Amino acid sequence: MKNIILISALVMFSFAAQAQNDIQLSQQSFSRIYYNPAATGQSEYMTFNLLNRSQWIGVNDAPQTMMFNMHKFLSKLNFGMGLCVVNDKLGLENNYNIKMAYAYHLKFNDNLWLSMGIGAGVLSKNIDFGQMTMEDPENLSTDMENQWKPDFDAGLELAWKNLTVGASVTHVHQSKDASDLYSVPRHFYLYTRYQANISENTVISPAFSVNSCFYRTQYELNVSAFSNEFLYYGLSYRFEEAIVLLAGVQINERFRLNYSYDIPSGPMINQNSGSHEILLQIRLGSGGNIVQPSPRFFD
Repeated sequence: MKNIILISALVMFSFAAQAQNDIQLSQQSFSRIYYNPAATGQSEYMTFNLLNRSQWIGVNDAPQTMMFNMHKFLSKLNFGMGLCVVNDKLGLENNYNIKMAYAYHLKFNDNLWLSMGIGAGVLSKNIDFGQMTMEDPENLSTDMENQWKPDFDAGLELAWKNLTVGASVTHVHQSKDASDLYSVPRHFYLYTRYQANISENTVISPAFSVNSCFYRTQYELNVSAFSNEFLYYGLSYRFEEAIVLLAGVQINERFRLNYSYDIPSGPMINQNSGSHEILLQIRLGSGGNIVQPSPRFFD
């Protein structure tokens, strides 16, 4: 019985690490650069996104995620460059993921574009064992454990008229098997979105995405709309997990403020009060005569 608490804690950490390998975001349309480097440079502006997510309100040591990303399409060179920085906290873990992204945009004609992207950076996983209360503390280090590892992503995004299809792999150099305390398994992403002008002032956009790391696969349906170039609103269903309400306002040409609320519907339905996500988007520069490389996903 001496090390039962230690073993239980490590099992719990391993499960939490598997559940939180890649961060979960409800506003994926504004955060595609994190999941797919091929989405880099899909706007004529230099775009900055600042996001904060508080997950599973009411659960002690629940995930807290902060993300910053920026990207820009360089029309003369026909590629996009970007940067993504994520800080993800879960219990005794405090993790960082910093990566640069590059995407080359290949134009076949005015209606068909293919974007090919790669991402490279570092992933830091930190565990503070000193905060643990153990039955036999002499058998456990009380130091902060920290490991930095290289991290690589790759992806494609095809845009045909108002339809976009994307596929990507994160942590491509890692195994597809389950993670341990310091290793993140390979993740696979597939998504599609269509934009339809249903009136002069309203664009509606249905979407479907699949996120998988083999031992866990997540499916999500979304319908979003943008009205009068001002109001953004939407609804998502994350299968057996949550219903997501989304809303936002385009304050002016440069600033957008979005909010989403996850209503739990799966196994955690009675364990938390939902999740909150706030996003501030800042766009600098002007589109001028730049041709948009693909449908805009409300960017």
